[in-house]
Amino acid sequence: MRSLNGLDSAALRPLWRAVHDQLSSGRQVSRVRVGPLDDEQRSAVADLLGDERLPGEYAAVSMAALDELLVSSVGAGVREVVAALLGPLDDP
Repeated sequence: MRSLNGLDSAALRPLWRAVHDQLSSGRQVSRVRVGPLDDEQRSAVADLLGDERLPGEYAAVSMAALDELLVSSVGAGVREVVAALLGPLDDP
């Protein structure tokens, strides 16, 4: 895994918490809803995903798209990145 530089920003923390919680649920996860987000958090999510438009107060993020983005940018999937940022997943 390459550096997670920037992924550990406070503005992205709500996204990572939502992803961590969903992955720890033991259920199949295809999208994660995160929010409410403030302007800084909305901007950080849009930047991460490469979106020109800011998401609304609540954002739905595709896990497949997030996984693909992370593999190409840091060489690790969403499960590995979230575990590195927030600690091990609770796999029931």
